[in-house]
Amino acid sequence: MSKKYNKIILAILFFISCDEAIPPTISNGISAYYETEMYLYGWYNDKYQINLVWTDYYGCNSYDIAIPEIDYEDTQIDHFHYLNNINYSPGYYFTAYVDCSEDQGVEYSDSVIVNTKAIDPIEDIIIYVEEGGYDDSLTFIHSSDIDIYKWYFYNFQFDQNDSNSHPYYFEHTHNEQSEWQQDIHPFEWESEWPGYGGTNKLDYYKYTKTNLDDSYCYMIKVEDDKNNFRNSHIKCSDNYTRNVNNPVEITSISDNLRRRIIITWEEYINPDFYQYIIWRSEYEDMPENSIEKLAVVIESEQTIYHDRKNTSDGKKWYYKIEVQNQYGKSEFSEIKEGITRP
Repeated sequence: MSKKYNKIILAILFFISCDEAIPPTISNGISAYYETEMYLYGWYNDKYQINLVWTDYYGCNSYDIAIPEIDYEDTQIDHFHYLNNINYSPGYYFTAYVDCSEDQGVEYSDSVIVNTKAIDPIEDIIIYVEEGGYDDSLTFIHSSDIDIYKWYFYNFQFDQNDSNSHPYYFEHTHNEQSEWQQDIHPFEWESEWPGYGGTNKLDYYKYTKTNLDDSYCYMIKVEDDKNNFRNSHIKCSDNYTRNVNNPVEITSISDNLRRRIIITWEEYINPDFYQYIIWRSEYEDMPENSIEKLAVVIESEQTIYHDRKNTSDGKKWYYKIEVQNQYGKSEFSEIKEGITRP
């Protein structure tokens, strides 16, 4: 057979092997057209809102968008999607899916874990025992959330002579037997009308004790105009604190995905859980002046995160997970390296 015919046969085989009707797939459940992904990215601007944006290298006429956790589905032609007025507690994480619409007959999709903004809690509670000893006066930093219109003040009486009498975590039931009790009528802390939060906020709270020797721990809860809330840390008048039971370690971190790094970690299963904080740095030892707070996670069961912020091809980041308890005490995981595919 002549060289001319050999070249013709090779060319035919090449075009057959590149059949564009059958796009290949890659790992991590992401389907792509010639290993080209949508690079779906998600972020929030507010508590009840999510933004999605992606790139289409295939040329879809429309896209199917789904967020199963909130029973949301939509179809559109734009390469971005803004979802507002999400009827779900702020700060929770969801998985958003974007697919080339089914009627186009091509498997081309992406997914990303995204969250809404959590309610900003009251912070930095400081307790002063006023002259005479009967009043505990609390100062604190207010929530920056402009939709807050209710404040709840709780106290827990402990024995000054018994360090084991302090609360392990906050748990309130509405009866007199509950160890945590609510101050039902805090002086000058009446609720606002929904939509007009913040106009009646004081910069202190005062609790009058029945007996001079009584000692208390406190927790302050804020509630927004959609009846969602966030608790502060626990603060005790004797400055007692409680350490985190154990750190949580990173269990896996990706090193071969395009423009994303996926981190998973152990779940903190103790009832004093408050939040996880994900930190990252470009430096292996993560010096203090180099670290970035990547995300705050307020659900103990949420133990996976998709990092797509500044994760270009071949980008390397170092990560650690902080777990924080209800006293505001922390433990940190070991540092782990993640890298995107070159």
